[in-house]
Amino acid sequence: MASRQPKPGKAPHTALQPALLAWPVLRALLAQATLLPTPEQEPAEVRALRTYFGDEQLQELSQLARQNATLPAEHPHILFLPGMMASVLVEKKRSQPAELVWVSPARIADGIDELALTPAGASAANIQVGPLDYRSYARTLLALEAVGTVEPWPYDWRQDLNQAALRLADYIRQHLHGRPVHLVAHSVGGLVARRFIQDNAALWAGMGANGLGGRLVLLGTPNQGTYATVPLLAGSDKVVRWLAKLDLKNSLPEVLRILNTFPASYQLLPAPAQLPSELQTLYHAGTWRNEAIQAALLEQGRLFQEQLASVRPLDPARTACIVGCNHRTLSRLEIVAPGEFRYFETLAGDGRVPNALAVLPGVPAYFVDEDHGNLPTNPLVLKAVNELLTFGHTLVLPTHPVITRAPLAPDSHWHRPIGDDLVATALEKLARSHQEATKAAAAPAPAQLLDQASMEQTLLRAAIGDDQPARSLHRPPTGTTGPGQPHKLLLRLEYQPIAQVTAPVLVMGHYQGAPPTTRLREMDKALNYWISEAQDHAMLSGELGHISIVPAPALGGKAGVQALLLAGMGEEGRFTHHDLHYLFTNVARTLLMLGCAEVASVLVGTRAGTMSEKQVLLSMLEGLAEVLNTATGTTLARSRQLTTLVLVARSYDNGLQYHRLTKLLPELVREQPVTGLRLSYEPSALPETLLPAAPADTTAADATEADDENRPRDLPPIQAGPRITIERTDNQFRFSALVDGAVIPVREVKAQSFFPSSLSSRLMESVTREEQETYGQLLTTALFPLDFQEHLNEPLTFILDRDTAGLPWEMACFAHRQRRELQYFGPQLQLTRQFRSMLTPRPGQPPQRNDGLRVLVVADPAAEPELQLPGARREGRAVVQILSHLKQHWALNLDVVERIGDTDCDPLEILGLILDGNFDVVHFAGHGTFDAAHPDHGGWVFGKKIFLSAREIFQARRVPRLVFANACFSTQVTARHRHSAAEELNRNLAGIAEAFFERGVRNYLGTGWPVNDALAELFAQEFYAQALVGLSFKEVYQPANYGRRAVEPPPTLSRAIAHARALIAHRGSTWGAYQHYGQANDLLLAL
Repeated sequence: MASRQPKPGKAPHTALQPALLAWPVLRALLAQATLLPTPEQEPAEVRALRTYFGDEQLQELSQLARQNATLPAEHPHILFLPGMMASVLVEKKRSQPAELVWVSPARIADGIDELALTPAGASAANIQVGPLDYRSYARTLLALEAVGTVEPWPYDWRQDLNQAALRLADYIRQHLHGRPVHLVAHSVGGLVARRFIQDNAALWAGMGANGLGGRLVLLGTPNQGTYATVPLLAGSDKVVRWLAKLDLKNSLPEVLRILNTFPASYQLLPAPAQLPSELQTLYHAGTWRNEAIQAALLEQGRLFQEQLASVRPLDPARTACIVGCNHRTLSRLEIVAPGEFRYFETLAGDGRVPNALAVLPGVPAYFVDEDHGNLPTNPLVLKAVNELLTFGHTLVLPTHPVITRAPLAPDSHWHRPIGDDLVATALEKLARSHQEATKAAAAPAPAQLLDQASMEQTLLRAAIGDDQPARSLHRPPTGTTGPGQPHKLLLRLEYQPIAQVTAPVLVMGHYQGAPPTTRLREMDKALNYWISEAQDHAMLSGELGHISIVPAPALGGKAGVQALLLAGMGEEGRFTHHDLHYLFTNVARTLLMLGCAEVASVLVGTRAGTMSEKQVLLSMLEGLAEVLNTATGTTLARSRQLTTLVLVARSYDNGLQYHRLTKLLPELVREQPVTGLRLSYEPSALPETLLPAAPADTTAADATEADDENRPRDLPPIQAGPRITIERTDNQFRFSALVDGAVIPVREVKAQSFFPSSLSSRLMESVTREEQETYGQLLTTALFPLDFQEHLNEPLTFILDRDTAGLPWEMACFAHRQRRELQYFGPQLQLTRQFRSMLTPRPGQPPQRNDGLRVLVVADPAAEPELQLPGARREGRAVVQILSHLKQHWALNLDVVERIGDTDCDPLEILGLILDGNFDVVHFAGHGTFDAAHPDHGGWVFGKKIFLSAREIFQARRVPRLVFANACFSTQVTARHRHSAAEELNRNLAGIAEAFFERGVRNYLGTGWPVNDALAELFAQEFYAQALVGLSFKEVYQPANYGRRAVEPPPTLSRAIAHARALIAHRGSTWGAYQHYGQANDLLLAL
């Protein structure tokens, strides 16, 4: 039976175990505990409490325990019943102190066999119930003291819950008979309370003496069972798996056999009345195909649920349920085969019990956004419980579910998170380490006690329904540098070209998918253009926090450093000082790994319009300090400490940044603003002869044009145009930009949703140039920030998501103050689109860019008459014709493979060609399909029921450099009976382009809406003529031009597309339908 707590007494000063103390004793210690800055000076009791609870929780509990609530002379008692596995189990032997069994990592490591129950449900004689788990419930007990005298009532959660209810009745008769008593129960404790009330109606009525007691508050109780019991019994629940990792003696099947001797587990299965007919067999042993499952206990569980449902309902005036919601909870299951189950989730639950099984008919229910394990400590819940006990009702919590997130789809499948496996591995590692340390030492060291507390609390929190471990399972080893030992760091300042820096390691930042800045281009040149090569082959990621190490000497060139650290800054316009702090923690870890005593760095993120130099320096230093002050002794032993940071000022601004830093660095040394760092500064003189500064009007584009003539021919020119990121949230658009390496901060524009949608349709349907100018300017004026227009230049790149991709940005236009004609984003500014989700190219193997080109042309592949497109066939033949003409008269190394018409377009043969063909370009003309619910299924139509997705077309990651797809999204294919809105059509194109990018395709040129067939032929021919020889479609058919190439400017994809748009811009909106997703500066042939 539940152990009766002894009266308060003096707690022992040695080997104190807070988990085994009676609540009055522990409460007195909490009220007396005073935490000191130096734990070594604290009394042994306080140190034991600190280890058990942790600093933060102990501080909070001590404050609560000192707040002695003044209760009236007549006040109720409150019995608190904990949840499943939340009562301590101890071993009691004659003349020996009780020893912790559950949850004791040492005992678990030696095997949990002693927890097993006999077939009759009896426990080993020496295993008894101790206190409840105070780490889970101490705050609850202290909060309830505002209403009455609180007494925890632990019980043996392994045994039949009917027995626990009988013991509860006996306890109340012996100790609280005739007194007003409330019951507050968490989780399974609520079932014990309900069975007690059902079998002891008279006693329950008497507990409401004088109207002061007699209320029942249920916190997350599985009143009608829970589906979470099924994986617990089947062995797939994380509690079972984690126990199996901590048990170093028994395997998972044996651990499961022991756990499945607990009758209480079976009593938590979903009530038969709540199960559909096909799931009634859950109570049949044959359904489980598991020897650990006991048929007698399944029947016992079924009878328990039927007993709960058969007795008259609880009095709604004396009962209340508090229910958690908005946490992923098993809500139903399917029996796939004996012993195999498929689970489904809902957000209508607390993570352990679905709302439908937690509420009781006719009983008031209150809802809170909280998980199962934290319900008893949630401040709102505690306040509501006190009001319910005092008044019988509360306004603190709503009586309907709190909806804060979109619900899951009705059939969302449950899968075991990878985090469960990671925690399991960490637990086993700690268990083995703890076992070895325990055997080797007579008394546990502080580190062992911390490990023990972490393992105990992680397992218990999971058992009661709280997913988060209270402490990290990866405790830093001893030997760290603490706040009392600041790390000494010397700051030096240099002013010289970046390629001439001679430090061992140089740190430079780069944005994800953005062109290199001025100094990064200088370093690229000094490294023989390795950075450009790596970017072209998707080897570098600019994602925030990614570090790439470039060994400079191995690449030849003229770089003075031994190694370059390229630090990813994420997306331009989003980089903050928090990101910089995080970035330099990764830089610091890399430097420790390399054993660097000295490192040079530019001031990352200080270009115009971003962060101040002081803010940047502080964030860099704080990131370094975080790692340098937590580095383990092992790491420091095998690496040299970082002692010197060399800051490299810009060499092209006439020393302006240098002069600012000569004032800022001494200021930082005086202030010492970074905790854990002791800064010093070594001034350096400005060189007498400054390097010439770049002219004020020099742009990144000018620098690009003047790039070194030794740049490899197979690399495209550096893209230097502005890059603008556009996001949309409901009626608000957010714009940020990177122009000439400088970030322009975010601008926000509000517009009602109908406005952009209507504009898109009007532009798509426009016929005359005047209409296009009117709506194009309206699109720019209404949605595009005015100050951004001053920075627009070619080639222009927009970084979009699916929502913002729905607008026809290519048709937006504005009046440039320095240009006579209206500037359209498409034809004049060479707009290219990119996806925010794929700024770093996906792994793919496009052919090497050289003097040759392999092209596959697939046109009109469907056999069904209703799907055939004569215009697509004509387009395919026109493409083959122009390519053959260029091959003959320009002596180009072109290999064109044509598959035109259904007889040439067997899907398997096309797939085989693509797999083995190593094509540079795939040109497709036909029907396309896109499924918003399954974006990766979007692709090309080869028949009424034959669709080839990007995943199938490029399954081997051997992808072309360009996919040109004039694929219209036909209503016959999508089974719609209305024309899609322009925004939807554009989003379809964006979706299918994104699917191809997922396979590694670098460039996708497609159409956002149906186009004119004749204009499509012209567009394709103009594009290939411009992209291959830099001449127009008409010019290549003039004999005088045979063999002539226009190489200045280079025939990049963006220029070729702009020329093709301009050629057909006089006839309707077809030109605006062509959208290029990819790299504006890419080439089809090497220069």
